[in-house]
Amino acid sequence: MIEQSVQLGLRTRIALAVAVFVVSLATVAGALATLDGKPSRILFQPVPADVPAPVITAASAEREVDGSWTLRLDVTNFGFLAICRPAEEGRVVGHAHVYSRGRKIATAFAPIISLGRLAQGRHRLLVTLQATDHRAFVTNDGMITAEIEVDVPA
Repeated sequence: MIEQSVQLGLRTRIALAVAVFVVSLATVAGALATLDGKPSRILFQPVPADVPAPVITAASAEREVDGSWTLRLDVTNFGFLAICRPAEEGRVVGHAHVYSRGRKIATAFAPIISLGRLAQGRHRLLVTLQATDHRAFVTNDGMITAEIEVDVPA
């Protein structure tokens, strides 16, 4: 009798795990694309049509004396904020995420950010503009991004 209740418990746990997996998969798929082909508002914050679209350029990446790297961004039509809060309709403010080799390495709350030390080799840094609630800003042309290559010597 005890063994049977343990088996039912295991079956229930497996069924629950499968159900959670299926719901999670459906949620992620729905978050990436909508039926009308527009970016999902779950992951993306559209720049309002009546507001000038932000432009970002990764101006320079410089190695400091201590071996760390500083990234300088040129940004127009965007305001950096040092705090995260719910998105404000009509305002294009927030922060930037910096990625290297597919992994987020920094969050920029200002146009100048220390990246710390980077591993030896070539890095293609990708910078994305994020709303205060962490959704990526998008226009009709897609996400607002900049790239810069950095060669880190041995």
